[in-house]
Amino acid sequence: MRIKPALLMNQLRDSLIDFDHTVPLLGLRKSANMECFLMQLVDSIRRIEYVETLRDKQNSNNCINPHLGGFNPIKAAAWHRSHGNYDEACWITFLITQFSKNKFTGWKLVEAVYGSLGQGLWDWATVSANPGLFADWVNLNQDNLKGRGNFGNHRKYESLKRDKTGTTIESYVAWIGPAAVHAQKFVTLEPANDDTRERFQSYYHSLNDVYRFGRTAKFDHVTMLGKLGLANVEPDSVYMHGASAPYTGANLLFAGNENAGMPRTTIEDQLAALEAHLQLRFGMQILEDALCNWQKAPANYQYFSG
Repeated sequence: MRIKPALLMNQLRDSLIDFDHTVPLLGLRKSANMECFLMQLVDSIRRIEYVETLRDKQNSNNCINPHLGGFNPIKAAAWHRSHGNYDEACWITFLITQFSKNKFTGWKLVEAVYGSLGQGLWDWATVSANPGLFADWVNLNQDNLKGRGNFGNHRKYESLKRDKTGTTIESYVAWIGPAAVHAQKFVTLEPANDDTRERFQSYYHSLNDVYRFGRTAKFDHVTMLGKLGLANVEPDSVYMHGASAPYTGANLLFAGNENAGMPRTTIEDQLAALEAHLQLRFGMQILEDALCNWQKAPANYQYFSG
């Protein structure tokens, strides 16, 4: 049952105050900072619940057609999963990560790419059979695609050029393997002890083979696979190595100074303790997302949608 925001904030506030007795949260000593951080935590929790709600709904098949107004890639991935089209669900999830949701144009870039600008469908069967053809098409049509939508904030340094998106696509298909079967690839990533967190770590590090998938893309992709029920994973860490905004937020949270320069290993340990104390499902993603957004305006709440 979904907890009302006010009650959830009170529960989180009590937990943070209690945790502060063991590990100081110097960045929350000001009441404005505490309230803002709590609101960012609630937003992060709700974002996870949103994906899970879409996953579990009986969505109309209009959601899978990029030529109709009801297309939504999260709903589409969920629909394909529930109808046994596992490869298509995973492919759409990759497109969600690769292009991300833009604050202003939403999923329009994913829609335009996946729907071949209204002229067909770049589904997994077609792309995996000839990824170079798809990569060339994206490059050739990049101006038209830009007119439909833009990359989201987490992929803001990407472009539709052949040597960027094109190569990323080809490397993703190669990562899945010559059989082009996601389930077969994922079996190779299974940990010996069937632990959801070790499985996350295995998936995360394996994605090093996907071109231009850095820390954020890898983290976003594996967490989305988990939230959509495509992989039984839960983040074991915020993966602070290579992080920028979450690192700034963590310094502010623990040291009270965004420029404190705390060792990343120390931050990892303290965040692990905080996550265990808060006992939130997908807690590491919640903390990563909340820290990233909170540090932008630590005393003045802003809602971040993309």
